[in-house]
Amino acid sequence: MQTIHPDSDDYADLMDFVMSGGRVNAQLGAHIDQAELISDIWAPRARAMTNASLAIAQASLGRPA
Repeated sequence: MQTIHPDSDDYADLMDFVMSGGRVNAQLGAHIDQAELISDIWAPRARAMTNASLAIAQASLGRPA
């Protein structure tokens, strides 16, 4: 496995691909900073996981959701 140096263009391209989920940057819209982009990408997934965890906990306690 090849190690990519963090200061290289290849590393920057890889991070752009990871942050965008492989989509073209124009499809993502303009984001001011990376924290906003990460929040936009992960917030729905985090909410779904929280709701699923809550449903599992309530089911294990025998309480209705």
